[in-house]
Amino acid sequence: MQLCYVDESGTAQTLLNTDPEQQPVIVIAGVSLPERNLTAITQEWIELKARFYPAITATGHGWLDAILQDIKGNKVRARFRARATSRQKQHSVGVVDGTLKILERHQAKILGRIWIKPLNVEHNSMSLYLLCSAVLAPTACAVYAGAYAGWNQHCDPGYIDIRERFGARLRALTFTWPYPRTGKPSSSVIVSDPVGRHGTRLMWGP
Repeated sequence: MQLCYVDESGTAQTLLNTDPEQQPVIVIAGVSLPERNLTAITQEWIELKARFYPAITATGHGWLDAILQDIKGNKVRARFRARATSRQKQHSVGVVDGTLKILERHQAKILGRIWIKPLNVEHNSMSLYLLCSAVLAPTACAVYAGAYAGWNQHCDPGYIDIRERFGARLRALTFTWPYPRTGKPSSSVIVSDPVGRHGTRLMWGP
């Protein structure tokens, strides 16, 4: 049996250029993992968290309690920004790299949808955070919503580095399936981009 962990990043709030703190993309994505590997995945994930966030396991509680201590994706991606120090960036590179190694080792697959928000358009029909807010969302912000970089803090050009380092590995974690409307092969991660009208391919490389 497969287990699927689903997360989201962003809101359906109308994008306005007077609000530089609002994320210009919405991501809903899942990670599918074999249930038989759950114990090993849990242990490896705790070990990764302890290596990069030692305070998590220094609380005096049991070792397994570390799984309850959340790693905020927005803090991981913030260290990829252009103004981040080399040490900060290397820390986030280590976290993302370690996470992907766990997913790769256990034959995980990713699936989801990414919406690029045009300016001044309501999204009432889109009532819509590990992987989503730390990797997929910042990549989409820089790649598809770069035109907003002059006023929106989420479109930092430093986020392109996430794609350059991890894009090919992320693509390898996707799969194809026949799209119901056309019957043609479609990626398990789909980008809807009414702003630049670009396809999903740019998520993984130039």
